[in-house]
Amino acid sequence: MFGELWRRSLQVRVVISTLALSTAVVFVLGMVLQNEIIARLVAAKQQAAIAQTGVAQRTVQTELRGVDASADNLPATLSGALASLTTASATAGPGIQPQVSPAAGAFIPVLVQSSPCETWV
Repeated sequence: MFGELWRRSLQVRVVISTLALSTAVVFVLGMVLQNEIIARLVAAKQQAAIAQTGVAQRTVQTELRGVDASADNLPATLSGALASLTTASATAGPGIQPQVSPAAGAFIPVLVQSSPCETWV
């Protein structure tokens, strides 16, 4: 029945062909837009993460400037640096604008030591 209607009616062929082509175009454009949006979101998150990492690095460098690695109070100093890093990322303080936007998401600050030494908490 449909085959006969398809062969006899130019109007049915035009309508169905138009619907099929428009559906294909909408699908392709949707996929292109989705890929573009994903790429831009990932790029924005990467830039925000890099900016947050830079701020965290400067904060820790300021905290640990001039610290003797062989000192007995090194674990306490590192804990203090980690606490200031956590505090700096959580709040900017009254009247101070945050240096980076929260667009990168939430990060948990961690200090990694490059050489093995005593375990500290």
